[in-house]
Amino acid sequence: MLKIKAVYLITLSILLSSPIIAQTTNQAMIDAAAQRAAEERQRQVDLANTKRREQEFDRLRAISNGLYTTDETLIRNGKNVKVRYSPKYTERDIRAIAVPDELLKSNAAFLRGNGTGIRRLQDTAVCDPNKLIITAATECPDNVVAKATSFSFRTDSFRQTALADIVLKGGELYVGSTLTLGVLVDIGESKIADLDLRRAGISDLLEMKAPDSQDEVERENSILKKGLDSGGYKFSSSASAVVGHAYALRSIAYNGELQSGKRTVKMASLDKRGDVTIVFTVIQKLDDGSIGILWKKISEAAPPKVVLKAH
Repeated sequence: MLKIKAVYLITLSILLSSPIIAQTTNQAMIDAAAQRAAEERQRQVDLANTKRREQEFDRLRAISNGLYTTDETLIRNGKNVKVRYSPKYTERDIRAIAVPDELLKSNAAFLRGNGTGIRRLQDTAVCDPNKLIITAATECPDNVVAKATSFSFRTDSFRQTALADIVLKGGELYVGSTLTLGVLVDIGESKIADLDLRRAGISDLLEMKAPDSQDEVERENSILKKGLDSGGYKFSSSASAVVGHAYALRSIAYNGELQSGKRTVKMASLDKRGDVTIVFTVIQKLDDGSIGILWKKISEAAPPKVVLKAH
């Protein structure tokens, strides 16, 4: 028995000393280590995504229970436009969402029209709404919903990302959210006053049939992430925010349920659901990465009858 074991050890030693065998063994060990590292990275990503979904669900649940408010009102009078800020906002919050006076004055006539608005959006690349620690080192509006990075044209207010129509992220505009299908088209350089229902690109949005099943909504979302070229325009779920460019957005917010484990929240209890079409222009980009948008609602209807589910 001892002789057999000795022969085995000698043979194994000879094999491992072979350059080819040693190289193969080392490579296998490297590959195995790389695989373990990749699996650990994916596990961390999955944990982070799960935590974000749970935090978002808890925020939405708090809204539905009346424990959290998203109210902040834009009021107008016949001569000018003024913003009434929530009392909880600090001076820093107000500075971060304030629209420069010159823009309010130059667009006062337009803003007296129905379904119009002007807003300043912060960029999530600068003001991350998922970072809940407030620091004095930034000028982010920490007390504003989603740090003023996401906005709902349906409610004319900053909203949690899951309830928003549009989000600014890294200089890009992203549309759509939980159970909301967003279709965005960059019209190019144009004044908002020149945009109407007959304009190419805008008319295409209005003529688009809203998907009427969960499968169709998911299929449309997949197509829009890649972008769809039609009639010289690109219809997508995102576009670069370019000063002077006009955009048209159709945002279809479906009724439905958001589920997390055994918990369920009905979207209608959180938000005004509907099918809206908006035209807007990026009128300014500030040094902090935020942008000013001037917008007008050109169409509004009830949401499709189908009820969707999200997890």
